[in-house]
Amino acid sequence: MIFILLVFLFIFSICSRGIHKDFLTNFSEDSNTSDNYFESLVVSLKYDDKEKYLVVGHESGKIDIWDAKKALSKREIKAHEHRANLIAFTSDGNSFFSNSYFETSTKLWSAKTGELLHSIPDTRGPVCATPSENIYLIANNEHIRFFDNERKLLFPEKYVSDGVVTAIAADNASEQIAIGTASGSIEIWQFSENKEEPSLRKISSVKPYDIGNWIVGLQFSSNGKNLYSVARSGSIDEWTVSTFEKRRSIGTVLKHIHSVAFLQASELLALGGTVDSVGVGASFVEVISLPTEISRMYIANTKLTVVEFIPPLALLIAAQYKSTKAFFFPPKPG
Repeated sequence: MIFILLVFLFIFSICSRGIHKDFLTNFSEDSNTSDNYFESLVVSLKYDDKEKYLVVGHESGKIDIWDAKKALSKREIKAHEHRANLIAFTSDGNSFFSNSYFETSTKLWSAKTGELLHSIPDTRGPVCATPSENIYLIANNEHIRFFDNERKLLFPEKYVSDGVVTAIAADNASEQIAIGTASGSIEIWQFSENKEEPSLRKISSVKPYDIGNWIVGLQFSSNGKNLYSVARSGSIDEWTVSTFEKRRSIGTVLKHIHSVAFLQASELLALGGTVDSVGVGASFVEVISLPTEISRMYIANTKLTVVEFIPPLALLIAAQYKSTKAFFFPPKPG
């Protein structure tokens, strides 16, 4: 079943915002064309608003690159042998990183052509831009390393986290990096750069969650003073960065979270998951206003729903097996 709120395409004057008026319809219809489970199952989803590319990673290792500026522009690449878990765009939106839990290297691709630009060895964790142009952080288990995209150089120094790194976020103004791990810890690192040599220094850490209740999402507030963390168990917390004290916990009905998306400018959080702790119960997509804690729930058809915001359309995309749904959200729910 495909459910698209077409009326909002016209309400928000899509063409004037750089997205073709027929893109979303064609993208959704395409998700129902394959009967092969591994070809259809979406495991990662990332949109870049600079160049208007939407990248979709599949269980099969295939990646689809959609150009949202066009009615129907889809490029398929066989990026990995298995599950294309993680996708992250470069700061300019012209290329993106991808990796797989089953492989030991991260790949860098051209978003325009699908060309493989570089393969980065000994890295398979989250990727995050840093406050320095062209410098990115890439994790590999408990290690974090710098990658210079301009020189295609992986720096040799390894910074050791308290556990396997599962989430990374950066605040450019304060030049601080937040690291979340599979052991349930959150760390704040200070970024610095001297003569094109980047470095990190750990300044604080906290362990609010049990081992195995890993961090699935991190995001700094727009002013950089606070940090939001999302743990797999459905725990959502806000922290004061300077003291690492918990400011509050934010409620959710979900007890097992599979996917997380933040929309920092509108202070929204989207979750895909289930209402039971083992991930087999009723599945939902939830959108939460972080300032007000007002939430909206939408029924999902699989526990493996992957969520991503498309800000120009004021839509949240929820990609599922053989189905894509689009949910309208106002700037601040409620």
